[in-house]
Amino acid sequence: MIFMIMVTFIGCARTGSVGISIDLSSLVESDAPNPSEITRAIITLRQKGQDIITRQLPISNNTATGQIDDLAEGYWELNLQVFDGVAMIFTGDCEIEVLANIVRQYNLRIDPGDGESNIGSISFVIDINPMIGYKLIPQRVKAFAMDSVSGKLYILDVANKITAYHADTMSCERDYALEQTPSTIRLNWDNTALLVGYPSGIIDSLDIDTGESTQIADLAMPAGTILPFGEKYLLVSNAQNYSGMLKVWNNATGMVVDTENIANLTSSACALNPSINTAYLPGLNYLYRIRLNYDTGEMTVSSSGYSSQPGKAWVAFNDSRLIVSNGSILACSIYTDDLHYTGQLGNGIVDLVNDDTRGGLYYITEDPGRLYAMRHSGMSVNAYADLDGTPAFLFQTSDKIIVIVVDDGNYYTKIWTKAEFGF
Repeated sequence: MIFMIMVTFIGCARTGSVGISIDLSSLVESDAPNPSEITRAIITLRQKGQDIITRQLPISNNTATGQIDDLAEGYWELNLQVFDGVAMIFTGDCEIEVLANIVRQYNLRIDPGDGESNIGSISFVIDINPMIGYKLIPQRVKAFAMDSVSGKLYILDVANKITAYHADTMSCERDYALEQTPSTIRLNWDNTALLVGYPSGIIDSLDIDTGESTQIADLAMPAGTILPFGEKYLLVSNAQNYSGMLKVWNNATGMVVDTENIANLTSSACALNPSINTAYLPGLNYLYRIRLNYDTGEMTVSSSGYSSQPGKAWVAFNDSRLIVSNGSILACSIYTDDLHYTGQLGNGIVDLVNDDTRGGLYYITEDPGRLYAMRHSGMSVNAYADLDGTPAFLFQTSDKIIVIVVDDGNYYTKIWTKAEFGF
């Protein structure tokens, strides 16, 4: 269902009236369970810091119309419920951005309702949600950055913008417009700014509160992955055609202080173990260790002797273990030169998050498509959930797990509480 909104703002308060027109005819014509008649539609609008707005819309010729007054500018989370009498037969959610004197068009995916009694200018074109229980991310996703402490997920769109989401609900909070097309984003050491890397080697610092962007580095190589090493350094990697380059940038002096070339590098993705000033980088045959001298910024690069295929690694278990994509669990310590094999998860890992506070490890696999939850103590799977689509990314907040999957080229999200997995 596609909908458009027209808002007229009067005065300086930046609130106004929204005219609404929702075409519901595609629901009647779809393959979903057909009601005898669509009799009622209710929309609910939510925005952080604003009162919840709920309106019942009259139906005529399968079109719902109405008006909402005193609606503030910005992003709103919209929920639509469609009724046959007192039975809710369809429901759907999406994000809308309200701007003055502009007609906007959005896509709304609809799930079948529970059929139970539930009393309780925008134009919609409705489609049945192909991923029932999942929420469509209405963006052409290029990269992610996650602040698990504040619960904010930042999505880099190919349309030269970064959108901030409240991760617990995946509701939009704001957009950050970009003048050029970045290659990567990463939060800085204290999560106050987004580090935005470009193919030219330029790195900008985008202040999360003000939205102001400042150039902080020029590395003269494409920025593949940016890894903050405390407040003092940035470790930047770039992998192309099975070769790679690492550079260390000193934030205080504004200079590159060390450069290393690495053969057979398959990915720019780095995993940082801050406890031992060490990063891990996947190669064609081996997992590379980059140990940083925090006084000088110099790197010591060596091979760990372990394969990392297909090419990602994560630090877990209070910084005492490294887990790689093939499921191997490796002990890592500043007192040893090499990693030591300690166990196996038994599945190829797509993505992973670690929760030292609750003692939980969560990871997603593609075959089978599942989300697993494991306790640190005992190293045994506590619970799992089957996933639809192709698992792609995994994030966490203090009490939620956020899974991103891909289906037919679109990104969808589903959220679980950690309590659902026994944590």
